[in-house]
Amino acid sequence: MSDISALILPGLGDSGPEHWQSEWERRDHSCRRVVQTEWNAPNRADWVSCLDAAIVGVMQSVVLVAHSTACPLVAHWAVSASPVRHLRVRGALLVAPSDPEGPNYPPGPTGFAPVPMVRLPFPSIVVASSNDPYVSTERARAYADVWGSRYVELEGAGHINVAAGFGPWPEGWALLEELRSAPVPDEWMPSWLASEETLDTFLEGFRDGTFPITWWTHGAHVGMAAAILWSTAVPHALNLMREAIRHYNTSQGGHNTETSGYHETLTRLWVGAVAATLSTLPSGISRLEAVRQVYRIYARRSGLFRDWYAFDLLKSTEARREWVAPNPVRTGVAGALFAP
Repeated sequence: MSDISALILPGLGDSGPEHWQSEWERRDHSCRRVVQTEWNAPNRADWVSCLDAAIVGVMQSVVLVAHSTACPLVAHWAVSASPVRHLRVRGALLVAPSDPEGPNYPPGPTGFAPVPMVRLPFPSIVVASSNDPYVSTERARAYADVWGSRYVELEGAGHINVAAGFGPWPEGWALLEELRSAPVPDEWMPSWLASEETLDTFLEGFRDGTFPITWWTHGAHVGMAAAILWSTAVPHALNLMREAIRHYNTSQGGHNTETSGYHETLTRLWVGAVAATLSTLPSGISRLEAVRQVYRIYARRSGLFRDWYAFDLLKSTEARREWVAPNPVRTGVAGALFAP
């Protein structure tokens, strides 16, 4: 499961069980549907309010995965939301964006036209079809141009839905993962990476258990590892992190058991990945910049473990309790700790 949640935004009528959006929800529990109160004849303001509440309600950053009328919804939300809200969104996958002013747009929905034609404040990808009955290719390209989106056009894909033959849609999933794993821009760096002093304060808060739990994201985990590994050899750093993570968990009211809390295999995997990355950085780089580099690379890549492990294996009590080597054993990233 990714550290970046995906908010699934269906279009009119909701997405049925065979739709690619529903397939993705079943595939990855970090994909969560935003359930609207009215699916067939919605008011735009109601949908915007519901989306805003969903974004606020997710602790981590999100990628918006919109289909059909939900694509104009994203644009309407973006122009109405505050910059603080914008920072919660890491990107948007906008598939088959409907044209509310087009000749085939159904009656019932209100307020979606005109669609805001302004640059979106986060990365985005527009996926359109050459024969979508609800938007012309010219209009879809115009959306992409003004929204600042990368444009992908599929040949003869209809409305990119079940009727057009789109079930799991692995090519679309790859686009979602692209948005999830894109390097973190400098303007989205957390406040604890602003200076050497704030980094020291972060480490102190982590060690004494006072660092806010809502900020204890995957990015904070890898940043902590990079800061400790910067001046500590891997075996000793690993022992320090084992003790500190367990202490932090209990300080925040959690428990370290066979089903929750500290996870030995994931910790060793990420210590290896971070150590390997630090070894490639140029000599003379400061600790702060080294940690920032690691954060840029890995803060949005919590799913990296899938390169070596099945998710079910990492859920096991054995993997949480002790180091479980991948099968087959691989080297490269994380190879530093892939030996028993």
